[in-house]
Amino acid sequence: MQRFVIVLCSLFLTQVAWAGPRATLIEKLEADLKKDQALSAKERQAYLEEFRQQLGAYAFDIMKGERAKGVDVILTVIMEGSLDQLPVRRIVSVATGAYVAISRGGHPDVVLGIALYGFKQKLKGDVIAALANGYRECRKAGIPRHVAKDLIYHAAYGNWDIETFNRLKRGLILAAREKLDMEDFNAYLLGNFKKGGVGPGRMVAKTLRVFRQAARTKTRPKMPKYQSPCAPPPQLKKLRAKKKKEKKPPRADPKTPTPPPPPKQEKKLGRKGFFSKMDGSIASFLGTPYVWGGRTRRGTDCSGFTQSVFAELGLELPRNSRKQWKTGRAVKYNRLRRGDLVFFRTIANSISHVGIMTQPSSHEFVHASSSRGVVRSNLESKYYKKRYAGARRVIPEWFTNVIF
Repeated sequence: MQRFVIVLCSLFLTQVAWAGPRATLIEKLEADLKKDQALSAKERQAYLEEFRQQLGAYAFDIMKGERAKGVDVILTVIMEGSLDQLPVRRIVSVATGAYVAISRGGHPDVVLGIALYGFKQKLKGDVIAALANGYRECRKAGIPRHVAKDLIYHAAYGNWDIETFNRLKRGLILAAREKLDMEDFNAYLLGNFKKGGVGPGRMVAKTLRVFRQAARTKTRPKMPKYQSPCAPPPQLKKLRAKKKKEKKPPRADPKTPTPPPPPKQEKKLGRKGFFSKMDGSIASFLGTPYVWGGRTRRGTDCSGFTQSVFAELGLELPRNSRKQWKTGRAVKYNRLRRGDLVFFRTIANSISHVGIMTQPSSHEFVHASSSRGVVRSNLESKYYKKRYAGARRVIPEWFTNVIF
């Protein structure tokens, strides 16, 4: 028995020794920043000093569980901020707020999207956490993603206090439970609340009363002028409807066969016309502000921008940059063409940013920056070149000859 206990203790100690001591947050950041070739030694030191000041006691958190995932979010914030050459203090402030939100239960992907509003608005960690957890509650209640993200957008840019956000969130959740039309309910609630003069509680009560009455009478309330930046663009809806229709053709009656419809005449554009249309679509997005989950000219994020542009050209792309990275075929740097998707990665090698190549000869591409909105940038600039991950060609050769 004694020998058995000794063997068990030996195995336990061996396992502990093999696992080694877990790193603290500041130690992990120091190790990761050393791997970032886009930063000079002086810049790395500036980041570390700023993190030590702003993180406070969080700097000594042991990296395990969800907190370990917070490091990836911090690294992505650093990448996003450094791409736009923002001040180190501002970048660290946003990254710190994001980490605090994750340590308070916020989902890393959701926290990142919300935290990037911090490059324009001052959002503290507790506010980011409240918004991230509120988003999770909305999704659990069955509220569509774009409606929940729309609420977050207005809370961030409207500088709402947490109580205002919570009251409007509860209104949306009640509407979802009563199976009211969420698109209209959201537009009525936020469209009228933005006009001012009515508190959030009274606005929720009024909206519920109006929509309950409309449900009883089977009518539609008079809607305010309101457009959500997070709603799917019309072109994407048409593409999906067309794909769904092609997958499920109507059943033909064998007793009364009908002749096949004549082939649809497609408008010939050619390469010149196709890329001219693409350039016009991209140019119309320039200056559009960053909105997490956005994909319209009222607000967009990086993958929403690429998805919307290609939807207008008749091509459907996945919603996020990581999935877009898996589409099309890989393209070498010296073979880049107009319309190729160009991708960037964090220090941890995860794809986190995407843009569209517009002028390969001058290395120009267009993307949705989290601090400047949709802008033109150069692949050869220091921060982009060092974080460049690769490119994908998603436009088939035959596709440039027609438009659907």
